Amino acid sequence: MMSGNNKPTNWMPWAIAGALLGAAFTFMIGSVFGVVGFIFSREANNAYKSGNIIDAETKNYSAKKMTLLSLAISALGIISFILYTLI
Repeated sequence: MMSGNNKPTNWMPWAIAGALLGAAFTFMIGSVFGVVGFIFSREANNAYKSGNIIDAETKNYSAKKMTLLSLAISALGIISFILYTLI
């Protein structure tokens, strides 16, 4: 979250990474959450630029949740892929 008028954390690069990893390793399941995280991140950046700090905080929090969910699902996909190739 943000404190004062500091710019929110930009989750966009992580959301893109989650979407790409989700597309590669989880048959597009993780990709959906990465795309949603990207959209929320873009909306948070736009809200901050327009001066709406509270809206930027809420959208940034949603972007964080969706991005971390995408990365977690992608990590499970990578682990299962590694286990599948070893067995």
